[in-house]
Amino acid sequence: MPLELRALVSKREEKVSLGTKDPVEEKRLHAVALVALEQRWAALRVGPRSLSEREAHELAAPLYERWIGHYREEPSRQTFWRIELGDKLWPPRRRGWS
Repeated sequence: MPLELRALVSKREEKVSLGTKDPVEEKRLHAVALVALEQRWAALRVGPRSLSEREAHELAAPLYERWIGHYREEPSRQTFWRIELGDKLWPPRRRGWS
């Protein structure tokens, strides 16, 4: 972990499993992981930034698709989302709202 980022992420090193023992595949995956790591560090150095609506959607879409795909056939199996919170998140509509 670069010295200037240690305080920000509260760790001295970052470990990533490549998930293989094949030396050829390991070499390829190491290069991919290194690029991803450098991108993460670069983003940390830049700091927080606002996302456009499109960027936020692009980040959320894969998670949404995975969630929907997992519970598509039996939505009632989903127990993570606390439905009783809906009234607090989205209050009843007032007149004049469309």
